[in-house]
Amino acid sequence: MPGPKPKNPAARPAPATPPPAPAKNRHDEPITLAQFLKVVQVADTGGHAKALVREGRAWVNGEADNRPGRKLEKGDVVVIDGKTFTVDR
Repeated sequence: MPGPKPKNPAARPAPATPPPAPAKNRHDEPITLAQFLKVVQVADTGGHAKALVREGRAWVNGEADNRPGRKLEKGDVVVIDGKTFTVDR
């Protein structure tokens, strides 16, 4: 009695793949104060950015802010060490 037929991998249906997720625009996502300082090249690393903020050297919209995780919105004005930046995303 012959054994089972060998399976042909080419004969199998392709696994169902989910539809691609909608593209996310990174510019629509909030950015933290520490991330922003890296983007504008005030800080070289995330740790450096967090230290700058925790030392009280960052101002957001005219108020001192020592929270590296503060979410910034488009139009916020950030001042650090006398340099002024406006969030454009």
